[in-house]
Order: sequence, then structure tokens, then C-alpha cells
Amino acid sequence: RGLLAGNRFANNKVDQIHSEASLINKLTIRDNEASKDGATADYALTISGLAPDKPSRGWRVFGNQFDGGILVNWSEDIEIYGNVSENVSIRPCVNVNRTCSNIRIRRNRFAMTQTADATTGVITVIGTAEGGPSRVVIEDNDLKALGHPHSFGVRCEGAVSVQVIDNTIEGPGIVA
Repeated sequence: RGLLAGNRFANNKVDQIHSEASLINKLTIRDNEASKDGATADYALTISGLAPDKPSRGWRVFGNQFDGGILVNWSEDIEIYGNVSENVSIRPCVNVNRTCSNIRIRRNRFAMTQTADATTGVITVIGTAEGGPSRVVIEDNDLKALGHPHSFGVRCEGAVSVQVIDNTIEGPGIVA
């Protein structure tokens, strides 16, 4: 269990907040600022467990300013809500990847302005050979795909189950 609140993370060469290869449960991340300051790779936040059978659980990520993407990998029971992102990187604002379940992304304002990658979605849900994300809900978000003319608002590929409900998507729409 833990709390990251009211911090400013900037100019790190890799992820600003990173939990990959860790088992962290019941972490709250709120009211922080994490900036990649124009960097085009890596994430502002990585939420990850140790392996598909050893997920991190119970994270709550809300009220933050992320100028970069969020990666969710090998995790369960994650809520990402009320965040703002002005993302210039080639990473999605939220990338739910590999084996994950019960991921809820709601009431965020995400704008992706990168111009380099045509396949990036503002929110992506992508499965791999090891398994796909299940029970992912993308609800009541304001999504803007303002960079590359062929990027996506929401992109799903290889996922087990995803609901896209009541979002406002400016720019390219949904592909599944």
C-alpha cells in the first residue's frame, strides 16, 4: 500500500514513475505532474506486475497531469480517472497491454499530438501471444487524436473484452 501525491516528476531519461518487474498492490497516485518534456519514447507512468500470474492490483490513479503515456501491464483492478494528458510522445495516453483485467479508464481528458506514428491510439488495448486484456471499460472520456491524420481515438487488438461507452472522440475514431 502507498500514496504518491502532490509531486512533480520531470526530465528523467526513462519513465517518470515506473513499477515494472514489481508487485505493488493498493497504490494511490493523485495530484501529481509527470512530464516527458517533449520526449517521444517511454512512458510517464508504468503500472506493472511481475508476470501474467503475478499481477499488481488495486491501483487508483486520479487527478494527475501526465504529459506522456501510461502503460498498464500484468495488472488487475486498476482505475485511471480524472487525469489530463497533453501527450506528444508516440506512446498512447493509456496503453493496456498483455494480460490485464478489470481496468477502468473514465472521465479523463487526453489529447495526443504526435505526428510520427499512424498506428497509435489515444487509448490502446492490445493483447499479445501470452494473452489479452479482459474486462476493460473506457467510459466518459474526452479523447483527442490531433497529431497524425491516421492515428486512432481508441484502438483494440487481441483483447478479450472491452467496452467503449459515452466518450467524446475528436479526430479519428475507433478501430477494433
